[in-house]
Amino acid sequence: MSIFRNTLASYISIPNSSTTNLDAGNSYTFTGVGEVTNHPDMMLNLYADQPTTIQIQFSQDNTNWDSIITKSGKSGFNEFTTIVKGARYVRVIVTTDSLTTTVFRLQTQFGLFRQGNAPVSGVISQDSDALVVRNIGEEITLAEGKFDGYSIVSKLGKNTDIDTGTVPEDLWDAGGVYTGFPTGSPEVLQAFSSNAGDTGTLYFLYLANNTSEEYQLGSVVLTGTTPVSTGISAWRVHTAWYDNGTSTSFNLGDITLRHTTTTSNVFIFIPIGRSQSNACVYTVPAGNTAYVSAINLVIRGNTSTYVDGALWVRSTGSSPRLRQPFGATNTQKVDRKIDRFPLSAGTDITMRVVVVGSNNTSVVGGMQIRLVKNT
Repeated sequence: MSIFRNTLASYISIPNSSTTNLDAGNSYTFTGVGEVTNHPDMMLNLYADQPTTIQIQFSQDNTNWDSIITKSGKSGFNEFTTIVKGARYVRVIVTTDSLTTTVFRLQTQFGLFRQGNAPVSGVISQDSDALVVRNIGEEITLAEGKFDGYSIVSKLGKNTDIDTGTVPEDLWDAGGVYTGFPTGSPEVLQAFSSNAGDTGTLYFLYLANNTSEEYQLGSVVLTGTTPVSTGISAWRVHTAWYDNGTSTSFNLGDITLRHTTTTSNVFIFIPIGRSQSNACVYTVPAGNTAYVSAINLVIRGNTSTYVDGALWVRSTGSSPRLRQPFGATNTQKVDRKIDRFPLSAGTDITMRVVVVGSNNTSVVGGMQIRLVKNT
């Protein structure tokens, strides 16, 4: 079945518009009907409360759909696009990943439309075709989440005691080589303090497994020196912070977050009086690509030492590599911008010191990462 209309006045394409929720009864799919008009453009607008995949299909004969434009629809996001269609058959197909919508509003119009634009305060999706009206700095725009699918991750770490006989060491509070990149299966996390007085809440960001596409927020109420289960099975944790419920005091003891069974898998160590982890470590979530855009490092205290190091990088199923080597002295810090250094999903990365000039060397460093959702 096809529909032909011969008018230049814009109108709503009823066969390619719907407010019927997607559920098991329709295989979680809306399938429009091929329609041809002599309108030059089409405009699609979709709002749904579940992630969707949108296909705008074109055909010359209403049988062979040779040209397909695919867009990702974000939950709770107003998806909008305009496309030049010409006198071609058009149909719209929208699917969810076996998820039922409770809000589904799809409207397709044919007519003569200009390119869309977006306000400064709006969020721009990765596949938006809007003309962006914005003159705010890129870093601020990304940090505010104004570009959907793009974010900035800043990782800072410190190691206050690196010795000539203990290298290599990574930049994290516990010192030594970081122990939170296990190759085994996820386990339930447990947490404890070295002081019985720590009975506040520990918050942490974790990946449940190697298919997790976003870090989730977890929390647990500490019971002092007694290890307490978080009830959360996790594969990676990259940051944590402690709140004891007061506005003035910090953690009284050293706080540890680790796997319950394989207790050597320590992800987070918060020293006394910090209430915040400082671990320059990160794992790229599934479905994302990370780009390291800058690294920095400075030696603290000792006036006659140096360090050599590199980014320790291990992609999924591969051996680790030392990338982007760097060196620093007390008068020469590392402050490097990196044009392009992509990391695929599942890649582990940390800053590692491999050579140090003297004992008791204290180092602070970090890296800035731009995280991009794959489309």
